[in-house]
Amino acid sequence: ELLKLEGVEHVTRSASQSFSLNGENGELEITAPENLDVFHPVRIEGDSIDLEQEGIWIDRDFARAHDLKTGDTVALNTSAGVQELEIRGIIMDPEYIYYTGSTTETVPDYGEYGYGVVNTGTMEKLAGGMQYTEARLDQEITQQQAEDILGNTYMGIDDRDSYTAYSRVEKESSQMQKMAM
Repeated sequence: ELLKLEGVEHVTRSASQSFSLNGENGELEITAPENLDVFHPVRIEGDSIDLEQEGIWIDRDFARAHDLKTGDTVALNTSAGVQELEIRGIIMDPEYIYYTGSTTETVPDYGEYGYGVVNTGTMEKLAGGMQYTEARLDQEITQQQAEDILGNTYMGIDDRDSYTAYSRVEKESSQMQKMAM
């Protein structure tokens, strides 16, 4: 239905859920996109994200803090018990450039919080099912358009100006520029 809106050519639905590391401190916010049309993490090393492959792609800073590299295994606590995933690659994502993992944190703690990407099949195994939690579009739409299409499943809409990840980076950048004067 979202693809029927004027100007919208690409939609990426995704599911996200947090999982703690087994045996050590750390939590990964894992996203499972249905496609890569409007989801573009940057590969730093290892395999490019391939949604047909099993495994996980994790963020660079979390990997460094935990001394993880491509080919290593990460063990996650899930409702179905501990599940191990091979690290297929190291990534960075503009949406998570200043990821704190918690609304109470103001500075990233890469030893405690990170993010990763898996395919939808892997998310089903980790979470015991699959429920899409967001839709990313290549075109801005109005709140009314979203409500009309999504009905009672609609919860909110963010654009780049209101999305916390983008606005936080913009504020931090502005503060640094002021301090440099």
